[in-house]
Amino acid sequence: MEESGLGSRIMACRRRSILLPIFMTLVVVATLQVATSWLPRVRPKVKADGVRAVSHAVRRQVALTGTGTGQFMALSADKTYLVNTITGKPVFITGEAPWSLIAQPSNADVETYLADRASRGYNAVIVNLIEHLYADNCSSCPEGCPDYNGVCPFTGADFSTPNEAYFAHADYVIQRASTYGIAIFLFNSYLGYSSRACNKFNEGWAMAMESASDATMTAWGVYVGNRYKSFPNVIHVVGDDADPSTCSPSLVGKLNDIATGIASVDPVHLQSAANAGDLASQDVFTPLSSYPWLQISDMYQGTVSQWNRQYTRSDFLPSFSGEYDAENNPNGDTPYQLRVAHYQGELSGLYLGAFFQNRPIWCFNTASGVAAQSSSQWGRGFCSVATWGAWQNYLSSQGSTDQARLGQLFRSREHWKLVPDINHRVVTTGYGSSSSCTNSFPPCSSLTATARTSDGQTIIAYIPNGNAAAPTVDMTRVTSARHQARCWWFNPSSGVSTLIGSYANSGTQNFRPPDSSDWVLVIDDAGANLPAPGSADL
Repeated sequence: MEESGLGSRIMACRRRSILLPIFMTLVVVATLQVATSWLPRVRPKVKADGVRAVSHAVRRQVALTGTGTGQFMALSADKTYLVNTITGKPVFITGEAPWSLIAQPSNADVETYLADRASRGYNAVIVNLIEHLYADNCSSCPEGCPDYNGVCPFTGADFSTPNEAYFAHADYVIQRASTYGIAIFLFNSYLGYSSRACNKFNEGWAMAMESASDATMTAWGVYVGNRYKSFPNVIHVVGDDADPSTCSPSLVGKLNDIATGIASVDPVHLQSAANAGDLASQDVFTPLSSYPWLQISDMYQGTVSQWNRQYTRSDFLPSFSGEYDAENNPNGDTPYQLRVAHYQGELSGLYLGAFFQNRPIWCFNTASGVAAQSSSQWGRGFCSVATWGAWQNYLSSQGSTDQARLGQLFRSREHWKLVPDINHRVVTTGYGSSSSCTNSFPPCSSLTATARTSDGQTIIAYIPNGNAAAPTVDMTRVTSARHQARCWWFNPSSGVSTLIGSYANSGTQNFRPPDSSDWVLVIDDAGANLPAPGSADL
């Protein structure tokens, strides 16, 4: 699938856009607006771990240009990539999933976390608006968990009696994130881990939703939508960790109630849906014409072939990797395995970006866990200090810094134009085989994933098996008025770029990585005069 495929999907997106309710087309306001927002300012500092430091946010008054309320992340005009409507720049998601950020840490710890992540270039986090298990003192609430101050999310019946004190604290956390330029992917109805069942360990809100009425869930959506419609840094997400159709009864309708309720009062903010492993949003919420609120797709884990399918499917939505696995999880995913999954994902169709997880950070050292698995690593020591030590010790973990470097690399190139090399027209030989890569775990370490920008300015290839591979690149795929391509090695575990040299954009060229580690090959039009990969944002 090359540029013509991208063009057909853009046209499909435009055709689909007319199916949106009329209120969603009226959000573009012709008058000039002024909004207070917080924007990070980049300085070319480099930390000891090789990650470029980003300064703390600087408050500015920003004039908007008729695009509605300024948003950190919104869809582009052609609905194919993310854009910051305040700065007008394309956005690549460099994210993490500190799920319990609203419920578990103190305000001081919230500040510590956000300041660190902003300094490393993270621009998005996944957070539960209402936590069901992974926070302290959950038994003090009839359902779910209190925040750090001991305040429960509901004063009575679930979803219909929101506790103002709890949600005022949630507001505070989300507002603090905005000051650091960080968007919140706000999960309002986490279902609970399933292994393709439904809330198998009572981690989430599935059972409460099963017993709630459609009217209650719609009203919950209206409440959430109204509360956060003026925030510039919120993306709403329903579900997660379960296929809602496997619940009894199916919760697809209840999740649709929530999302429809949000859209009825807030047509500006993006919405998505998270399902079980190896499923994309539109694998459950289909046909898209029945779910007009669904605008970007959350792909949960998956394989290269599944990610390619996301890009080529007729019901295309721009996609991101919402969750793969966590550093320090019981199944032992290593930083290398997470790099393989994330780089292959971005280059195979999930070009909006990715979220990283680290277990102790995920739930901020809560001693809570799954009671049914109290003797296992998934039990009550899941995130505890006794098991892991302080969560702050993991802020500079290898996985954390690898994720920061992934963001730096893709932000330094035209990430929003990347087209996966599904038919191997760019890397023609030496890319390996995916025939044995049929499972999400472990990721496929024998397959080179490649993407080319639609204008031919850049080719990026991730080579997970190092110098065991020597991919052959069709250099004519580089578009250059100077007929020259500049080639680089980028080390994803250190962030160091090494210039290979310049070659004519004709014929073919073999590239063998410097050693057995994983490497990223970056080939640019020499005439574009791009900086070293990962060294500066476009």
